[in-house]
Amino acid sequence: MAYCVDCGTALQPEGAFCDNCGHTVSGQHSSAPIPTAAIPRPSSTHGLGFVGLILGGVIGFLLRPSAMLVGQLPFETVISRGANLQGLDKLLVPTAQSSFNIMVVGAIVGAVVGVVIGHLLARRNSA
Repeated sequence: MAYCVDCGTALQPEGAFCDNCGHTVSGQHSSAPIPTAAIPRPSSTHGLGFVGLILGGVIGFLLRPSAMLVGQLPFETVISRGANLQGLDKLLVPTAQSSFNIMVVGAIVGAVVGVVIGHLLARRNSA
């Protein structure tokens, strides 16, 4: 009996692909089953952490404070923390810095939440 080197499933004698994972067999097979604990599984932790980072940053940007008479500052001003402001607009630098800080905190919180959710999903799927 031949076994898939990718997932450890028993292969069909005439099959070109593994019925379980779709891995191309083409002469690559194991004569003994691979223990499922030894098979690396993709982790959703990093992916969900990245998604959380982006979503948290966007939410932080949307929830940034407004400046009196001006409203919310544009992204270029927030991301540069007000370094591109000239003349009387320099009075808006503290608002730009505060908006930047809120955006960064949102991104960090989003990333942490994404990693935690990814970890919990990975634990649930492995059980």
